Amino acid sequence: MNDPRPCVHRLPWPIGLGVIVLATICALSLAGCQPSGYLLYLIAPEGPGETVEAEFTALENHSVAVVVYADPGVQYEYPFCRLTVATTVGSELRNRVKGIRLIEPVKVIKYQDQNAYWESMPKTDLAKALGADYVLYVTLVEYTTREPGSLDLLRGRITAQCSVYQAGLAERDSAVWRGKDIVILYPPNGPAGGSVGQDDTAIRVPTERLFAEELARKFYKHKAPKKES
Repeated sequence: MNDPRPCVHRLPWPIGLGVIVLATICALSLAGCQPSGYLLYLIAPEGPGETVEAEFTALENHSVAVVVYADPGVQYEYPFCRLTVATTVGSELRNRVKGIRLIEPVKVIKYQDQNAYWESMPKTDLAKALGADYVLYVTLVEYTTREPGSLDLLRGRITAQCSVYQAGLAERDSAVWRGKDIVILYPPNGPAGGSVGQDDTAIRVPTERLFAEELARKFYKHKAPKKES
């Protein structure tokens, strides 16, 4: 299924692409959705904006394993969530962070599944076992594609705690970055109609992509809409 979100280009846009995005915004408006300030900023990059410095830059030119933890209940309902989240985050990091080398998500998941006590391992040992300079550890506090209490309303929700651990340090000193909780809702203005048993791809994919974009921005300098005073 095609991803419903428009492509993001930071270079000057060809006319055709601008028309596509403007048409997308019009469609959102007709559907009762208000396009986000960030999307409007991308369409008019010369407008008000500010440069946001990376919170942590040491991932550049290093190997990184994206390790996703999800509790058994979430894994039961969404068996592939660790793999899809790790893959999407890794792809965004690869596109945005200079020289980063990602440990293949399949290798990470295989290690998790074959080592029952991986969760209690020192993160430095986990990094060594995966052959990574850093572990980007993502704890999925919440992961769902359904509106709470509903069987037929679709809405993606991800709440995650994210930290970076550096190999080669004493365990007590290995947490070199901790971010604020990331919370993603998609669609942002309310749930979408659905049906029992409906494929959730159209909700899950953009929710994970929005999460990956938000997390990756912690590790590179980027432009963002100027905050209103």
